Amino acid sequence: MSAPTHSPTSSPAAHPRKPGHAAGGETPEGRSVRSPEATAIPRAHSRLLTVLACLLTIVVIPHVREDFAYGDLLAVNAPPALAAAGLLIAAVLHASGLWGVVRRRPWGALMLAASGALWSLGVIVFHGHDLLFAGPHYRAGFISRFWEVGIIVVGAGLVVTGWQAWFAARRPSAAQS
Repeated sequence: MSAPTHSPTSSPAAHPRKPGHAAGGETPEGRSVRSPEATAIPRAHSRLLTVLACLLTIVVIPHVREDFAYGDLLAVNAPPALAAAGLLIAAVLHASGLWGVVRRRPWGALMLAASGALWSLGVIVFHGHDLLFAGPHYRAGFISRFWEVGIIVVGAGLVVTGWQAWFAARRPSAAQS
């Protein structure tokens, strides 16, 4: 009678870990292995990205509502369904990035950087001229400018912080050197 086999979900004592696999090191083939903690973005970056992502959401929602109310998307001949689909894609990108950052994953930082770039550049391209040269009665006045400048500034902050977090996660720590 042969020895019983254990499934991957059986007790850890039945399957001891190979040296170097739990906390980084090398596989038997000589490839480098980094633990999930070693590739995580720093906590400070994760917190800052989370705050910036929430701030971007706070300034984007009223701005998008205003865009639909003023018909800005119709002015560029975009059907409302296409505009809604684009908004959905941007929201999924943003929410996925936020989820990844909360879990301290480098890809989450890159997704939030992309989301920040998308919103900042979108506002600059579609509203930049009006933002600079429209009179005091542009849309709803000061608050409309506030939403747009807020998107540009917070989005740029997401881009910079997202890249910093991604590079920080890819940098080998002193313990691994």
